[in-house]
Formats: sequence, structure tokens, C-alpha cells
Amino acid sequence: PPNKRSSSFPVRKLTRTNSAVSARTRQVAIQCFFYTIAFYISNGATTVMRLGQAANPDFYIYGFVVIAVMTGPLQGLPNFLVYWLIPRLQMRAKRRLKAQREKEKEAKMQQMKERHS
Repeated sequence: PPNKRSSSFPVRKLTRTNSAVSARTRQVAIQCFFYTIAFYISNGATTVMRLGQAANPDFYIYGFVVIAVMTGPLQGLPNFLVYWLIPRLQMRAKRRLKAQREKEKEAKMQQMKERHS
């Protein structure tokens, strides 16, 4: 029987077996988490200052001003870390883990060969 849905694109169910989609989703979620941390590092003091000034126009804490002045111009550094450095470090860690697993597999195979000889 014909499909009752009228869609020009095939509908694909997302399941746990679709590891490529879930791996990419996990990677994007991690990147979003790091971007949020980077945002709060560079804009946290400024945000607290502005919220304090909205509640009380006389709100002034010298420490927040110093931190805001220091971290404001450095907004590009956390973004660089999130979008360029962290993905490369993750890829390097994956390669190391894969190499370690291959070495363990080879060692197990060697042990099995020695047992049977």
C-alpha cells in the first residue's frame, strides 16, 4: 500500500543503531557546551556588572571592572580554542585510543598463537 504521508523526502528513524548521527550529535553537543563556557569566561564579569547596575545604578565592584576589561578583548581566544583547538585534540585522542585498541588486539592474538603452539 502507498505511504499515507505525503513527503518528498524519505523519513528516517533516528535510533541508537545509527551511530554516525548519534556521534555527530554528541560532538555538536560537546562543542556547544565548550562554546557556552567560552562565552561565560569572556562575558561573565560584564554580564554581572550590567545586571548589578540595572538593579542598583550605584553598583560598582572594582574586581568586576578589572576582569571585564581583561577578558573583553580576549573573546576571540576562547572561540579559537572551541572551534579550532578542541576538535583537533579530540581527533588526536580518538587516534590514540584506536591505536591502543589495535595494540591490545594484536597482543591478544599473539597470546592465542603462543597458547596453541
